[in-house]
Amino acid sequence: MKIRILSILSLITLSGGHLSAAPLELDNVSAQANWMIHVDFEGLLKTEVGQFLLAEIKKQPNAQRQLAGIKAAFGLDIEGLGNLTAFGRGENEKGIAIASGGFNAKQLEGFIALNEKIETSTHAGKTIYYEKKKAFAIIDEKTVVAGTGADYVKHGIDVVEGKEPSRDPDKLLNELAKAIPYPVALGIANLKGIMKFNPPKKAPEAAMLKKASAIGLAIGEVDGEVRVAAVMKAADEATAGHLENVLRGAASLMTLGADLDPKVAELATAIKTHVSREGSHVRIYLGVSADLVKEAMAKEMAKKKAQEGNDSDDASEK
Repeated sequence: MKIRILSILSLITLSGGHLSAAPLELDNVSAQANWMIHVDFEGLLKTEVGQFLLAEIKKQPNAQRQLAGIKAAFGLDIEGLGNLTAFGRGENEKGIAIASGGFNAKQLEGFIALNEKIETSTHAGKTIYYEKKKAFAIIDEKTVVAGTGADYVKHGIDVVEGKEPSRDPDKLLNELAKAIPYPVALGIANLKGIMKFNPPKKAPEAAMLKKASAIGLAIGEVDGEVRVAAVMKAADEATAGHLENVLRGAASLMTLGADLDPKVAELATAIKTHVSREGSHVRIYLGVSADLVKEAMAKEMAKKKAQEGNDSDDASEK
């Protein structure tokens, strides 16, 4: 079952106004949505890991030039990004996305106007720009609605303006908030609803989905710890009990494997795990020190820089 969010957002990557970081706004998510993803870019840049990553990027001359070029050409300001919410019913490669912050609306319109392949239409007083299955509309200086076609953008506009019903609060979101009050990224999926539009074709996948009705995932930084939380609503309490046992067993296997492999030992020591269950809901939380994450990122960046240097030297010798 494939739902490719990147194809939905191909036009938004040129966009970016400034808006304060914000949690998921369910008022902007259609009541028809069976899946949704929310990314709080501004919140990410306020975390220890986000600040570290941005600082490292700024140290690289090539990256600085590229970011400056993107800002000058398209009005995209990386440090001014707000948030992004994407959602859909479950059809392959179809959905709607709403982006806020980090872009200059007038500059974006001017750039799009130069493309002769882009067509336009109007809906609710907004101009919709589209080319084949890619479309978007500028709602105001802070907000863009994009989608896989003009009809999807029209629906997104109507939801944002309250002309179409929005999604009700979700228990999975409340469960995730217990572990990560302010996630920088989260997603939830109504698996049963998605299956109506996109039935699983493979036997293992179909069997697995019969055991679960919904799943949620969140990532954030809490008290100096990078944390990942996952919640699954099982088909019934008996199935939830089996899943809980499987997750606890996986954590135990990691601990046992630490005696055989030094890398596994390091991982087992660094990652904190917590598995719990309440009725048909099963929760698992994973946490690792933000300092350890930054250290690992620094090592990888150093390796990449060294490799690039070696490649440059080899090219010069030739």
